[in-house]
Amino acid sequence: MGRKIVGDSGSNNAPTTGARSKSNVDVGMGRGWYILFLVYFVVHIPTTILIDAQCLLVGPHYPQPLQDVMSWYLNEWGDPFMASATSPVWFKALVTGECLLQLPFFFVATYAFINKRNWIRIPGIMYCAHVMTTMLPILAEMWLHAAPTPAQRTFLVALYCPYLLVPLMLLCVLLRHPLPFGGHHPTHGSRSTATLTGQPKDPQKTA
Repeated sequence: MGRKIVGDSGSNNAPTTGARSKSNVDVGMGRGWYILFLVYFVVHIPTTILIDAQCLLVGPHYPQPLQDVMSWYLNEWGDPFMASATSPVWFKALVTGECLLQLPFFFVATYAFINKRNWIRIPGIMYCAHVMTTMLPILAEMWLHAAPTPAQRTFLVALYCPYLLVPLMLLCVLLRHPLPFGGHHPTHGSRSTATLTGQPKDPQKTA
């Protein structure tokens, strides 16, 4: 009579356990995305303080060289928003929000990216939604504004577009990766420290 062969239950479970373990790992964003977003936040800090805020603070608040750069920019490219005397009230309101809300977040985001803190995900999603909303009317008004020439209009739209496209890309990355900098997802209702730090648990410490 033939002998019925019964498989080893332990060997059958091993691949399943390994597959389940791998499925709980979030590799996080790629290095290219990481560098792009970090540079974006770092560069945005001096840009907001030294350039954007000039449409709110005029006169002796800025050194003469910075005022000269702004004057050259306005004369060369005809930006209808950045001239303090003619800037519309709604644009000044948006810049005020940038200085009061976005500027502090740039420091927080820079710290989170340098130290790879996954808790930046939800604040980052909120920031992206906010700044994309503010950029849509700016770009629409810029493209339809009658003052600049077609060449100036094209340059200005290209200059402003990254402040819409980079947050859009960041939003997609944050929505795709619950752990932006990588780590293990918590399982069976447990809360893993990797959720906050982005670093996998040390098996020897948890044994």
